[in-house]
Amino acid sequence: YYITNNLRMTCSKTCVTLFYILLVTLLSTPCLEAHSVNRNTRGADEEKPDKPDYDKPDNDKPDYDKPDNDKPDKPEKPDYDKCCDNGPKMHSYHIHVLFWTASKDRTASALTLRGEFIEKFGLEGKECEMNRGDPAPDHEMCSYPVVWEPEAPFPTSEFSFFVPYKEIQRASEWMLQHRGDHDVFIHPNTGCEQHDHVLWSTWSGDKWPLDASIFSCNYPGCKPLIGRPCPLGITNAQSVAINSLSEKKAAIQPLMDI
Repeated sequence: YYITNNLRMTCSKTCVTLFYILLVTLLSTPCLEAHSVNRNTRGADEEKPDKPDYDKPDNDKPDYDKPDNDKPDKPEKPDYDKCCDNGPKMHSYHIHVLFWTASKDRTASALTLRGEFIEKFGLEGKECEMNRGDPAPDHEMCSYPVVWEPEAPFPTSEFSFFVPYKEIQRASEWMLQHRGDHDVFIHPNTGCEQHDHVLWSTWSGDKWPLDASIFSCNYPGCKPLIGRPCPLGITNAQSVAINSLSEKKAAIQPLMDI
């Protein structure tokens, strides 16, 4: 009886314990699930801060691309290129022959070519007296002295001829056919020196680099009085005023007073 009663009591305690464990488990499961749901949905319910819209224009920032109408307009400078872009008349031409003086054979050959050209076109004693930049519309064909040292715009020795407009076909044809190994540079004379030497010129043989920064005339009909480069630093505006005078001597003294 004693053993049976103890077993019954132990079983009762065990059953009671198991019952309480099962009850606690059943009651706690909904709480855990509810807690899990709340944790997962908390971020969706809360309001998130707005992200900056980088594509939206910021009206507070200054618009650097927008012109400032409050600034005074700058005075317009004369656009000499526009004057030269209107197809000025080509009054005359220069034919240049470039050669290396370091080679005796090349030098002798170049001087022979020069002498043959002078003989062909009857230029004995006809040396050019006008400035090299003068278009000289009414001047006859003539020869310039040989330039033995490099002188801008050319980087080497050269000699040249002044050719009137009506003679350029015959003179250039002969020179191109007889130049041999020498490099020939032909350009018009309009008064727009940079355009004449850079845009409207032609080469036969090798093309040499030119220093176009020395040119002072850049409008149709311009003719520098002093030569190039100009030792007095004549500006384009001054050159326009000077060339409007009929006599060179009358223009020199006002220039010295500028």
